[in-house]
Amino acid sequence: MSEVNFTHPNGNKVKLNTPSTLSGNVTINLPNTSGTLGLADTGAGFVAEGGVESTYESGGTTYMLHTFLTTGVFRCNGNKTIDFLLVGGGGASPAAQLSYGSSGGGGGGGVVEGTGFSLTAGTYVVTVGAGGVRTGEYTRGGNGGDTTFAGVTAKGGGGGGDYAATGADGGSGGGGGEVTQAGGASIQSSQNSGISNIQQFGFAGGTGGQYTSSPGGSGGGGGAGGAGAAPNSTDHSNSVGGAAGLGRANSITGTSTTYGRGGIGGGQGQLYAEPGLNGRGDGATGATASHPYQGKGANGGSGIVIIRYTI
Repeated sequence: MSEVNFTHPNGNKVKLNTPSTLSGNVTINLPNTSGTLGLADTGAGFVAEGGVESTYESGGTTYMLHTFLTTGVFRCNGNKTIDFLLVGGGGASPAAQLSYGSSGGGGGGGVVEGTGFSLTAGTYVVTVGAGGVRTGEYTRGGNGGDTTFAGVTAKGGGGGGDYAATGADGGSGGGGGEVTQAGGASIQSSQNSGISNIQQFGFAGGTGGQYTSSPGGSGGGGGAGGAGAAPNSTDHSNSVGGAAGLGRANSITGTSTTYGRGGIGGGQGQLYAEPGLNGRGDGATGATASHPYQGKGANGGSGIVIIRYTI
């Protein structure tokens, strides 16, 4: 309990016993007068809600996490300095051209890391990008969806290309198809102009190889930690396409986890593509075909938003 003492203009004393915490402003009505007791601190302090909430301790500091694997809402009742991680959805791969074709790997979702970011009280829509959708042959896989929070955007990864199709631009670019089609560019660095206390990551996809000669196969999708590669003679010997771009490791949860990896390019022999990992923004791998069997493409992995602050 807390004790508050008032002196009325006529000289009489008023003593008010209040609970140690209050849920908001309190109006006090006395005979022939009234007033409002404004509370700068209602006892609740900073309160936020949204996503999956969890805590962890590191180095004597306790952190609150709000993790969004799907689109939702984040609310807070006061200003706060936060850290965050945004990852766009990964790019998809198309089917491999029927006969001896292959398709490029999907690009990983762009990664944006916020550190010491000033957030004001309010309600924020948190949009988590879906993985790109696989497509048929002679085209590109679908791009991943954009992930957004507090005016910051992590771009979805670019889809990989099949025969005669370039990789799509995205957070990281998709791998190019045969014959020697260019990989997609990363457009993450052109986002979020003028916003402070953030770092952005995304790289280009690799160029596709030859159709039936060496080095065959398609380009690897770019990742948040490095560019995708064009296939080389060693890849050809191993019946794989260009190497996937590396993802970026992040420890906002207290554990190092890699996000935004590209998908390896398709090579030789009939093989269905593998989807990107959901919640990581990974690109799908490329597919391969061997007449008369076609290789199907795969979807990219969905993105994620993680918000962290001290408690």
